[in-house]
Amino acid sequence: MIILKIIGLLGGLAWGQIPFTTSTTHHTNQVTIRGTSQPQKIKAMVDYYLDYWQLDSLHLLVEYSNSLPRPLKGYTQYVEHKKWGVKQAIIRINARLSPKEQGLTIAHEMIHVKQFRRGELQLAGKTGYRWKNHSYRAIAKKAYHTRAWEKEAFRLEKKLYLLYLKNR
Repeated sequence: MIILKIIGLLGGLAWGQIPFTTSTTHHTNQVTIRGTSQPQKIKAMVDYYLDYWQLDSLHLLVEYSNSLPRPLKGYTQYVEHKKWGVKQAIIRINARLSPKEQGLTIAHEMIHVKQFRRGELQLAGKTGYRWKNHSYRAIAKKAYHTRAWEKEAFRLEKKLYLLYLKNR
């Protein structure tokens, strides 16, 4: 799932003001993991996906939360601050999922990070998106699983997760 609604930087807090569990730089990416007892394992997975797609110059926060509504497995927020040259992605994962579901959800959400970072998916106005040069208006009226970018994420998530497990 994708949500593109960011108020300031994380609700008005500057990136550096938030207490993080672990934070490391990988190539030119800044990856931060919090809210999990296994931050190094999650970071290794995220780093694998960043390398797989050769994504760089990205500030990425992966946060596990017990407060996501039950059916929601996770979501991604993405914003580019052109003035400062900063690209940020925030992934929130439902901490109540099984480890396998969490892994699949991270793979799914990292596919959205790739889509945004490469410009395949873009916010178009307040209620629309652009996906590979096609406009989608009033997106809330379109069923979640029928959205083209979600179809791609669902199609690739298991393959990507299994590829990570095989190569780690």
